[in-house]
Amino acid sequence: MAPKACSTQANGAIGVLAPRRLHGQNHQWWWRRSAVPALPAGARTGYVKFCPRSAEDKPLIGAAALLVLDPATGRCRDARIALAGAAPTAIRSTRAEASLRQAPLDDGAIEAAAETAAAEADPLSDLMGSADYRRRMVRVWVRRLLVRLRDSAPAS
Repeated sequence: MAPKACSTQANGAIGVLAPRRLHGQNHQWWWRRSAVPALPAGARTGYVKFCPRSAEDKPLIGAAALLVLDPATGRCRDARIALAGAAPTAIRSTRAEASLRQAPLDDGAIEAAAETAAAEADPLSDLMGSADYRRRMVRVWVRRLLVRLRDSAPAS
């Protein structure tokens, strides 16, 4: 069931009134109001996924990031990195985020953040790839995503 109502709040957040199914109840719904905060000024966001077989396949690794750069200095004011396929559930790479904050976003800082994200990952092995292979792919795809965000224009 699609959201019934969406509204933009005074602070720029998006309010969504969405139905949720009650546990154990077949046809009973309750409504929940959620607010999605607005992006900070100058934020850059992105998502990449690595599907070794085809684009329609389940991704081996997914990485999402939000960067807020200081336009005057090029330093990273805020960073958020989330990983899918790098642990039994989706995770935030908080140590990699911390390594980027207040640092100039050069190739060295990006490489260090990618290494830290790979170290934070605790992937499972399966038929699509071993845990070690997934960890290497986390490093590769986080680095590619951060470089792309650094070199792109901020969202308007």
